[in-house]
Amino acid sequence: MTMSKSFETITEEAAPRPKTILVVDENPRLCGLIACELGALGYRVLTACEGREAREVIRETGAANIGLLLTELKLAGMRSGELADWFREENPSAKVLLMCRQTREMRIGKDVESVHKPFDMEDLGELVLGLLECEALATAGLAG
Repeated sequence: MTMSKSFETITEEAAPRPKTILVVDENPRLCGLIACELGALGYRVLTACEGREAREVIRETGAANIGLLLTELKLAGMRSGELADWFREENPSAKVLLMCRQTREMRIGKDVESVHKPFDMEDLGELVLGLLECEALATAGLAG
C-alpha cells in the first residue's frame, strides 16, 4: 500500500518519534499488517493476539511507555473494552483506539477513539498520527 505524498510529508515533519503503540487483534495477519504499516511511519510497534498476552506485554514494557493502545473491542475471554479500561487505569494519559466491526458494538468512554473495520491503512495512519502527534504538540505547549 502506498501512502500519498501529502501524508508522507506530514509524517516526516511531525513531532519527534518513536512513540510506542501496542496493537492487539485476534487475527495475527491483521495485527502484523497494522504493525508493519505503523512501523513504516516511524512508530515502535508491539503486538499481541489476545487480551492476556497484551496485559503481559504492557506489564513487561511498562504501561507508561506505551503511548497508544490500538485494540479490538471484543477479545476472547474478556468483556467488551475490558483491556482498554484496564490499560487506562494503568496509564491514564495514554490514548486508546478501539477497532470494531459494527457501530452497535461501540460503547466508547471519555477520551477513547474508534475505527470501524474494515478500514484503509492510510486512514488509520492519519488517525494515529493525529492522536499521538497532537498530544506531543499539546505537551510542548504548541497546540491551540
